[in-house]
Amino acid sequence: MGKRRGQLKGAQQKIDDELKATNIVGGYIGSIICTDQGLLVASAGDIPSDEALAGFASLFDEIVHRGSRHLGLGEIDEATVLDKNAGRLVIRPVFPPSEWGAQGSRLFLVMWMDADATWRRNANRLLVSLRELLLPFVSKPISESPEEVASD
Repeated sequence: MGKRRGQLKGAQQKIDDELKATNIVGGYIGSIICTDQGLLVASAGDIPSDEALAGFASLFDEIVHRGSRHLGLGEIDEATVLDKNAGRLVIRPVFPPSEWGAQGSRLFLVMWMDADATWRRNANRLLVSLRELLLPFVSKPISESPEEVASD
């Protein structure tokens, strides 16, 4: 197993642990990390279809672009969807939109919670931790060949 692959496996466990811990502290239904293409990176909690949620969250990218282009909004750091029966979905970029070009990867944190739950402080703490864990992997292409990963 290459060094980078081993680091990724260790980071994956830490990400899963961070998501689980945040779900417990906030009493959230679940949370995921996904890409702008709707690909699931990590998931924790009791989410009926984490893949469908990842696909839905990928729309955040379009919201940011339209908000900037049509409304003159600056750096959008959150989108929230509230359904009084199903609860609240909070979508936040792991890295701020101003850094998307530098990072090359757009990753989103999605938290699903009861409609009356609070999230801002817990999400901010989680995002700081996720940025530290994910930065080494998003500054290089994620889709390197196994030979490139093994040679690290």
